[in-house]
Amino acid sequence: MGLWQPAEQFEYALAQGGFKGKSDTQVMDWMADKAAQTLAKTGRITEVVQDNGSLHTSLLVRQQWARWQEQG
Repeated sequence: MGLWQPAEQFEYALAQGGFKGKSDTQVMDWMADKAAQTLAKTGRITEVVQDNGSLHTSLLVRQQWARWQEQG
């Protein structure tokens, strides 16, 4: 998974064996923290694109959407 800010930086996280519920939410928490920093610094929101895969639509992830969105 990666966080790309054009003309600025690209940061990423790797998970051996792929991402699963808890590891996915940990990376998303990290991305949300970075988004909050970007929002505070520049006033720009960060857009995260997820596909309709079962990982991204799981109950664990859906329960976090509002919290992540509030972070920018």
